Amino acid sequence: MFDHLWNESPMVQKMKEESEARGKAEGKAEGKLVGSQEMLISVIKTRFPTLTELAQQRITQIHDASALNLLVRQIVIAPDESTMRWLLDSIAA
Repeated sequence: MFDHLWNESPMVQKMKEESEARGKAEGKAEGKLVGSQEMLISVIKTRFPTLTELAQQRITQIHDASALNLLVRQIVIAPDESTMRWLLDSIAA
């Protein structure tokens, strides 16, 4: 009986819109994060194939975009596999 009035309330409509907008923004951020994680794993797989499994385990634990960006820069300049392994091991398990 009151559902109709509740659903048509301007306040309720505004709350629904804000919730949907927040959900879309969170989904977009999560998508970018997952894309960055996949890109990093792909780069490591290309440069250091033996570290692919370790990279997948460690990189998927990073949920901060700035930490991922820092790791990208470190991966690009990593001179060898032992340095790359050290970088991956420095990510908290």
